[in-house]
Amino acid sequence: MKKTHFSVLLLIFVLLTFFPFLDYQFFITENRKGKNSGAYFIEARYPLISYQGEKTLLNLTMFNKNCTVDDANYGYFFLLFYLDGEPWLNEFNDTDYKSWRCDMGSSVTRYYVISSWETIKPVIHNVSIELYWFYENTSYLQDTTSFSMPVAVYAEPTNLLVLSYQATYLIVILFIGFYMMLEQPIRISLKTYTNVSGKQPSKLAAPPFKNFFFLFFYLLILALQYLINWLLYLFSIAEPLRQYVYVIVQFFNFLLLILAIKKEKLNLKKYGFFWPRKAHKYVLVSLMLALIYSFMVIFVPGIFKGYYIYPNLNLVATILGVIQAIVVSLTSGAIFYGYFQSMLRRIFNSSLALVLVAMLFAFYTLPSSKFDLFGVASFFILGLFLGFLRYRTRTLLSTAVFYFACLTLMLITPIKGIASEQVALSSEFIAFGLSSILLLLLVERRKVLVPISST
Repeated sequence: MKKTHFSVLLLIFVLLTFFPFLDYQFFITENRKGKNSGAYFIEARYPLISYQGEKTLLNLTMFNKNCTVDDANYGYFFLLFYLDGEPWLNEFNDTDYKSWRCDMGSSVTRYYVISSWETIKPVIHNVSIELYWFYENTSYLQDTTSFSMPVAVYAEPTNLLVLSYQATYLIVILFIGFYMMLEQPIRISLKTYTNVSGKQPSKLAAPPFKNFFFLFFYLLILALQYLINWLLYLFSIAEPLRQYVYVIVQFFNFLLLILAIKKEKLNLKKYGFFWPRKAHKYVLVSLMLALIYSFMVIFVPGIFKGYYIYPNLNLVATILGVIQAIVVSLTSGAIFYGYFQSMLRRIFNSSLALVLVAMLFAFYTLPSSKFDLFGVASFFILGLFLGFLRYRTRTLLSTAVFYFACLTLMLITPIKGIASEQVALSSEFIAFGLSSILLLLLVERRKVLVPISST
């Protein structure tokens, strides 16, 4: 890659990094003007999704800077809750304890339980909370915090919305499948060079350090990913900013990959960085496989117990999600299935390389702050198919389209099957098996022997 191209990418990375400062209010949800008052909110923790008929726990932490009662070193406070702009709970008027105590210079954490959400359709509630200091029969507003709480509702397997999404998936799959039946399967010729005696020429072994350099690169991006996850968990960061941070991190990883490629002077075509002939076939095959895979993962687990239907994302959240899907699919494909998989195939056979790159992908992609065996297994299955797709088609175009389509379909389909983790994982195994069989049928690989001179 030319230096000018790398400079342009570096400039884009810098602009992306500092873009939130141009309109930072969009990326935060909490009002921090209260820090200039005598008391303020430190953080508000709440579930990302609440469910119809189930309890929701709110975890609020407040700090008392200098609100006191006469000569004492403590003050009394209460909270006023608003739901969608309407008064919801006034601790002073609606409870027996009226207020609670917090010592000056210290914090207190309060827990509030919402018994249930009574709703017949998925909604996003806007919650606003005001912190009041109570002194001499007068209340003084100190701080406010606000956030959105999506509430999902239960739906039977025969729900019309669920059936409409299923029908849409199946119709698109059938249309693409019909077109692919009219077209010829993708045929890929694999050139195998042999000398005049019929034997393949021996390969020059690469230095061991060069073979395993990719492991240092993986450990670097893995450490960066877990550091970002930990920081986002530690601080109360709004969801738009979380998505933006992940986009920046992925772009930064892509810059690191470019530096690694420039350092090792790799043949980009051998690593999948090329545009294939009849590229539309690769795009359609990858898109159809993504639709089938997503259909199995989203809808199959809920065929017995039903589904949860979530509120639709707003336009801004959808755009951010699509941008994140584009960046993640491109960078993950390039790093894991362009660079890592090719390097592993230098050292191991193709089958073992697929398993190893899927393991690397799973541990990197797992978003949870704590180890989750089923989460790792889920991403391992997805990573295994991405590796098989890259091996079968040879181009990163297929992995990028497939992964982007899967992420986007998960984003815009507000449905999740209700099932145990074992059932959900089984549906992913079925999706992997069915998609792999179709991939074998839709992509033909033929070996072509090319004789070369032995001299």
